[in-house]
Amino acid sequence: MLLMELTMKNNDFTFNKEIFLQIFGTAMGKPYAPSLANIYLIDFDDRAINNFRIKPKFYFRFLDDIFIIWTGTQAELTEYEIYLNTLIPDIKITLNVSDSEVNFLDATVFKHSQNDIYTLQTKVYFKETDTHQLLHTTSFHPHHTTMGVDSWGGSPGTRPPNN
Repeated sequence: MLLMELTMKNNDFTFNKEIFLQIFGTAMGKPYAPSLANIYLIDFDDRAINNFRIKPKFYFRFLDDIFIIWTGTQAELTEYEIYLNTLIPDIKITLNVSDSEVNFLDATVFKHSQNDIYTLQTKVYFKETDTHQLLHTTSFHPHHTTMGVDSWGGSPGTRPPNN
């Protein structure tokens, strides 16, 4: 605990050629930051799942993104969002709601109907800021970083021939 306190109170970082001292929370660049976030949110998850008058049909959180399936009304979902925002004052929940599809992480989860049977399906979701830039295998990254990238053997910055 002493080491954790030491790293939490002495977290300096550089941004825009200026040095800052983070005085609240922890930087996501710390190796233990995702585990710390999960530990911090255990109680939040428990209360989000169990302490509202309507329980979500499905609740899954990955770091700071939550995916739920809600069977109540839109008005009840709005009440639920207000409730979630009372659990930890420094955490603000904003729900993105749809009856047909929702983006979660790098996937779009959508409702599919076939012969009056509804299932949830997924497809790849690209954020608006995604530039679709790929890492070339001849870059100066460690070998393990580029092992999954197929090299066409050309020079960095050039395009492979159209086949």
